[in-house]
Amino acid sequence: MLIQGAVVGLRHAAAAHPDDTAETVLGVRTADAFLTACVAALRLTAAFSPQDYEESIRPSMMSQGEDGMTGFSGLWSADHRVLVDALRTWGSLAALHTAPPVREAHASLRETLAEVYAAHTGMCRRFTGEGASLLRQRGSCVATLERLAGARQRLLAAEKTGRDSGC
Repeated sequence: MLIQGAVVGLRHAAAAHPDDTAETVLGVRTADAFLTACVAALRLTAAFSPQDYEESIRPSMMSQGEDGMTGFSGLWSADHRVLVDALRTWGSLAALHTAPPVREAHASLRETLAEVYAAHTGMCRRFTGEGASLLRQRGSCVATLERLAGARQRLLAAEKTGRDSGC
C-alpha cells in the first residue's frame, strides 16, 4: 500500500499542468510522504530478531504462487515495477518545473528515495551480510541494492531532454 500511495503521488505530479505549482507540489509531497513511511517500515523490519526475520519475514517475501514466485520482493512485485516507471516519468518531467516549491519538493523526494535505499541496504546488511538476494543465487544483495539506489536516483535527475538511465 505504501508503494501504491507513492505511485499515486508521482502520477498526480506528472499529470499536473507545468504552471500548476500547487498540484505538482501536492503530488510530489504525497509520494515523499509514502516513501518516508517505507523508510519507517524498513527500519522496523531491521529491528526484528534474526530468527524472526529468517522464519517469518524472508519466507513471506518469496511465497510460491500457482505461476511460480509471486512474493513481494523487488522485481517480483508488480507494484515495484510501476513505482520505477512512475519515478522515471516524474523524473523526465521534473526539470520542466522551475518554481521553487516544486524544486524543493523534488529535492526532498530525492533525499527520501536515498533514505529508502539506505534503510533497505541496512536491513539486508543486518540479515544477509554479503549474501545473495532472494532473486539471485550468488552475489551480494547489498552491492545490488547500492547499484539500484544509484540507478533510481538517476531517474529523478533526468535532464530537460527527458532522457534517463533506462533502469
